[in-house]
Amino acid sequence: MIVHCNELAKKYHYEGLSFLHGDIADYTGTDSADMVVTLHACDTATDYALYKAMKWHAGVILSVPCCQHEVNKQIACEPLEGALKYGLIKERLSALFTDALRADLLEENGYDTQVLEFIDMEHTPKNILLRAVRRVDAGMADGQSGLTEAEQKSGQCCKEPDSKKAGGNSADPYDAAEASGRRVGLKKTVIKGIAFVVIFVISLVVISMVANQGNGDMTAPMSTACLPTMAIVEDGQEINQMYGYTMQMDTADMRESITPIKTASQINAVVHGYGTEIAGVSYELRSIDGSRLIENTELTGTQEGDDLYLFLPVKGFDERGRGIQPDFFW
Repeated sequence: MIVHCNELAKKYHYEGLSFLHGDIADYTGTDSADMVVTLHACDTATDYALYKAMKWHAGVILSVPCCQHEVNKQIACEPLEGALKYGLIKERLSALFTDALRADLLEENGYDTQVLEFIDMEHTPKNILLRAVRRVDAGMADGQSGLTEAEQKSGQCCKEPDSKKAGGNSADPYDAAEASGRRVGLKKTVIKGIAFVVIFVISLVVISMVANQGNGDMTAPMSTACLPTMAIVEDGQEINQMYGYTMQMDTADMRESITPIKTASQINAVVHGYGTEIAGVSYELRSIDGSRLIENTELTGTQEGDDLYLFLPVKGFDERGRGIQPDFFW
């Protein structure tokens, strides 16, 4: 890939463009840069790139971090113990804290910094972009980390690295920045998070109390079914159940059931009263659009408890033609 890219640069005469393969921490090919861009540099590779960019006084830094493990291995915060005992939560919190620390470090070193989502989560979960623009009044002396203020406000949520406990001093100036950076702002971030949650819960309680002030219990149990229903009985099975209404319904709204009729002299049906006394049942035979009344007939049946079994004569339906619809009344 690197060879191919260099060949393309040469082919198209980009004399100032070159591609290198190596460790960003060991790169010494320049002492200044206008812009530094990192895309999914794994773990501390992002941190070394940010350190190099700050040391080179880069005017613009665009950094998209990738996997992060340093804070995950060291984070130990008593207020967050309930969350940190879950591996997945710990991993995600550590990643967010790491990016927050990086943003704070950039701010401390003279950069106006934003933390943004640069692409949808459906493409990659590693979608956080650190965008930093160097301020005009920024000035960081060569070899200085510029972390004095950050160290003063650092929290206690990270365990001290083993190398610090051993008393060793790293020759790489980034080590000091990295060790301090792990602690920057964690305590402040945790306090802000807890305060936000508390304020949110209190707001919900207050809004609920105000909205429901003077309102009693407005719920009521639903009553049991009381309107009769009717169904066609075919071979002992109830089919095409039809529901009762308390007012005259538009015929167009009633065309919801089709019952195939065998070659027989009657249709069997049942009306379930659900405790309602059924004084009588009749049916109207109308044209399919409901405009023409063909027949209006009273029906008789057999009462069994709340149920009324009916027998509808079929004879004459064919003679009256197609396109008819019966409507039942009780």
